[in-house]
Amino acid sequence: MRLKRWIAAVLATLLLFSLVGCGDKPESSGSSLDSSPADLSQPEPDPEYPLQVGSAVINARPGKVVSLAPSITEKICDLGLQNRLAGRSSECSYPESILALPQYGTSKYPDVKGLRDLKPQLVLSVEELPAEAMKALEEMGATLVIVPSYCRSIAQWEDSYIELASILEGRTTGKVLGERFAQELESRLDAIAASYPESHPLPTLYLRLMPFTVATGDTLESELMERVGFENIAAGQKEWVFDPEAATGEEGRALFNSLEIIFLYEKYVTIKHLERSDHYKRLQATLKDWYIYVDGIAFERQSLRLLDELEKMVSLETVGAR
Repeated sequence: MRLKRWIAAVLATLLLFSLVGCGDKPESSGSSLDSSPADLSQPEPDPEYPLQVGSAVINARPGKVVSLAPSITEKICDLGLQNRLAGRSSECSYPESILALPQYGTSKYPDVKGLRDLKPQLVLSVEELPAEAMKALEEMGATLVIVPSYCRSIAQWEDSYIELASILEGRTTGKVLGERFAQELESRLDAIAASYPESHPLPTLYLRLMPFTVATGDTLESELMERVGFENIAAGQKEWVFDPEAATGEEGRALFNSLEIIFLYEKYVTIKHLERSDHYKRLQATLKDWYIYVDGIAFERQSLRLLDELEKMVSLETVGAR
């Protein structure tokens, strides 16, 4: 009897170990159905980032963003993305709502200490920063993206908005936002052109500096003027200079004499300058006050408000009153 009991106990023990062993097998199995909690929690790739812009790579949607150029700041605000800005340049003055943002110098003279304290993820500039600032950005892990300071065509201008929106919101969401904004620019340009009150293009000149620094055919200003209905007499010139010899020659004098309107960059040129100039004082446009002052800063910053200037340039009150 004792033997039988001993054998039964041994068999029970063996059965117990056998069951435990069977329970361990799935844990050590190489089955394809195995998946650890760590595997299940792996995040999906972000479809918006990383994003390469020029030589810079933006790895994730930037949090703290600093703009070191007024042209960039104004475009960001035009896009409705002002809330993405954590700082601005000391030259940013428009719109007024951005004046409450802290200042961090300019592209040429950035506030390195302030940037170190802020620790931005992204700095936007129109040029590379000085060596000390570049080193500081590298140390804090910030990305510098250089945005072109001047667009020479309407297509480039619209693309600059698409690029900025993509930088801040991602390759898909940002691109959609930027393209929608570009379509709105096109619609507004069409509306301004439709409001042009003349039956034929008026010969015009956009005079930025005396005597011959003008909007030539390779500038955004020239393309905008012609898009809304004007004829730019300097369209055949380049690099913002009406060649003095061409301007004072027989053909040049004929062109200038044909002027119906002179647009003046008010900050630098006034009607008094024209009246004192041997080249301009005898022109019909000068004698009859066929001129319109233009806010050249709006054109230089190439933000949405330059369309306000275009509207003023083609308005019935100004064009028709000549």
